Amino acid sequence: VRAAGRHPGGVSVTTSLSEAIGDCIRTLPGYNPPEDGRRRRGPDLGALLWSALDEVRRLAPQPRLAIAPGRIGLTGLESYFWLAEPVAPITATAAVRGIRVIAEAAPAHYLWRFEPDADLMTHDPGRPWTESRPGNIGHTYETKGHYDVSVELVWTARWRIGTRPWRDLGFFSTVDSRPYPVQEIVPVLTQG
Repeated sequence: VRAAGRHPGGVSVTTSLSEAIGDCIRTLPGYNPPEDGRRRRGPDLGALLWSALDEVRRLAPQPRLAIAPGRIGLTGLESYFWLAEPVAPITATAAVRGIRVIAEAAPAHYLWRFEPDADLMTHDPGRPWTESRPGNIGHTYETKGHYDVSVELVWTARWRIGTRPWRDLGFFSTVDSRPYPVQEIVPVLTQG
């Protein structure tokens, strides 16, 4: 997988990279205990881990995409993107008979999709645009049209038993998208 180029605030990426990151945990099947009928002597650590992981995924908030200008973009004028609300790490615990499994997920990357072949990956959720300060994640549209813009928040997950060292689990993602119409600016010469 190769990066398509560097941009302020992030790295432009190919779709294959975003798919590889986004599918790591999201597509894992649910935990199914063995059906061999045998009784277990101790707690089922696999079941505890899956219980904690499922809770982390359930608690992970959907990102909320914010854009300026908000209703209609204009060709030749930069549009700015950011998360409307901050996100924080999530922790869940599953315990049985003195054994405690902790799963944790934290924001790792943000994949912004502005239009086909125009993706940007950053490590921050973007800075809101204000009249006195522009945002830090922007894209300039060159062609009018209706675009589907999105942000995919990639979470990195890890787990541990009690106070033992953390172990990596992989990634999963949450997404927000919305249509974004872009109108064309046409300069007209007039006599003054």
